[in-house]
Amino acid sequence: MTEILRPIEFSDNAKVASLIRESLEKEGMARPGTAYFDPQLDKLADYYNSQERAAYFVIQEGEDIIASGGFAPVTDTIAEL
Repeated sequence: MTEILRPIEFSDNAKVASLIRESLEKEGMARPGTAYFDPQLDKLADYYNSQERAAYFVIQEGEDIIASGGFAPVTDTIAEL
């Protein structure tokens, strides 16, 4: 099956949030202070599309999102990845 790298879409929000939470749970990182409890996690497309100089991408295989990642400025000199 072919994998596709593409920008996140609003319809991806639930799948991406689930993927991130499952990954953090698997690594024992489902705790406060991590993305697991980030208020933007359930609406990443909304969040990243509203930021300047930011982007978020997914890798789609068939109907599944198998990976994701993005970047956005935190300050004028610091960015999150």
